[in-house]
Amino acid sequence: MANEEIPLQSTGRIKSTLHPEASAIVFDSDLQRATKDELPFYADIDRAQAVMLERVGLINRALARKILTELDKLQAEIFQSIACRPAPRGSCLAYEDYLRSRIGNETSNLHLGRSRNDINATLVKLKLRAPYQELAAELLKLLQVLCGLARGHLETVFPLHTHRQPALPSTFAHHLAAFASALARDLDALLAVHPILNLSYLGAGAGGGTTLPIRPELTARLLGFSSPPLNSIDGVASRDLVLRLLAACAILGSSLSRIAETLLLWVGDDGLATLPDELGV
Repeated sequence: MANEEIPLQSTGRIKSTLHPEASAIVFDSDLQRATKDELPFYADIDRAQAVMLERVGLINRALARKILTELDKLQAEIFQSIACRPAPRGSCLAYEDYLRSRIGNETSNLHLGRSRNDINATLVKLKLRAPYQELAAELLKLLQVLCGLARGHLETVFPLHTHRQPALPSTFAHHLAAFASALARDLDALLAVHPILNLSYLGAGAGGGTTLPIRPELTARLLGFSSPPLNSIDGVASRDLVLRLLAACAILGSSLSRIAETLLLWVGDDGLATLPDELGV
């Protein structure tokens, strides 16, 4: 069975595929997109799971080695062996079917002590990690630039506008510090999300955990998280992480929009500032 396509009927209770329109809603069949956006994270989760299961004796070392070897091959080829396969039930199951076709049905033992619920909850966090870190780092660099410029212009006289008209004397440093103050609050809001983002949900299962002797703290550490879930129900049922990030980003967007409008005012009729040619439109 190692190199054969797994028939649909052998993978569960469903004996036929969904109606095409329903399938398009439920499943994402774009495996080329999945090779970049999802499958690398599935593979990372499976790699950590295989190491943990072998460590606690739930799978043998030979199976763990086979799984890790196949994951190495897939990641080296950027999952192209999966990208060209049909995906009537979505990218995740196409990925799992491929592993079973290469290793055998014993690959399903990877799901010991976990469920689709804690896998997906952990996947979301892994996908968010890099853009979150990049956004926080870029915002911190912007704050450093603003504070550095402000220190160099403590005595630079600059108008303060009201109703888009020069109204009061101020300093350039005063304006820059105002920008920095708003953005510092936005950075605090982003960083407040980090403790939630830094918890692994593997081990929560479908919400009730598992009686198997798994080690969630090991999979958490292997995936770069600080700790496993504090509460299994909260881990798989809550969706506030994404909402908190969206709220923080929306407020940051409002702050940046206000700063951009102020810069346009300075560049406009007042001629208080200029933009370099590479930023001109």
